[in-house]
Amino acid sequence: MDKQARNYAVKHDAVVEAARTERQEVLARNRTLLTLELEFERAARGVESHCHCNALVAMAGDGTDSLNQRETREMQRCEKLRAGALSDPTVKFMLEHLQKAGCVMPEEAIRCMRCDERVFGGYQGDGSIVMAANHIATQGIANATLVHEMVHAFDECRAYMDWNSCKQHACSEVRAAALSGDCNWGKEIQRGNFNFANQFPRCIRRRAELSVAMNPNCGPVLAKEAVADVFEVCYNDTMPFDRIP
Repeated sequence: MDKQARNYAVKHDAVVEAARTERQEVLARNRTLLTLELEFERAARGVESHCHCNALVAMAGDGTDSLNQRETREMQRCEKLRAGALSDPTVKFMLEHLQKAGCVMPEEAIRCMRCDERVFGGYQGDGSIVMAANHIATQGIANATLVHEMVHAFDECRAYMDWNSCKQHACSEVRAAALSGDCNWGKEIQRGNFNFANQFPRCIRRRAELSVAMNPNCGPVLAKEAVADVFEVCYNDTMPFDRIP
């Protein structure tokens, strides 16, 4: 490498590092503002959150007593599953490597909320993670959901992610599906997918396409194209793991 190329490389690295530092400082400031009444609005990254959380207001005589009791049970169950997930070795591994990458995720940033959409959770633009209290019913789902969303957090930590980009979003979804256990054989059988040949990569493609299709900048057609374009590279990017768990 000649002197001019080396100078360019040094300047480029300095710019990237400065952008990453600024992003981490913004995330740190945002996390200090987290409260129990955290509202999950459209993420600053430009992609609508996967998890739309609602707040139901009880009105006299409207029959919400039983509904509120059910919500209370769901929240209690979710908090128990959340505590169990935070003790899971893979979740702890992700938390450790987020910290090593410079993006500490405090336990308070992982919250149970009711979600309108049929999703298990979502990574938010402020660096927090939502667990859908009304959809997560087992410890296995809770563990996989946290790992999945922490992969998104890791991707945002190590690079300035443009979530408006269908390809960048697709890459993170491919990685999250591959590394979280979303596509292990047991879960695929429960979904009614019994094809043995290449079932794991087929599942990853399918689930990544579904997630990217929720991005208002993409939709189903662009999602399918984006996943196809990035699949090989992103499927083989297993950071922070040495290999697919």
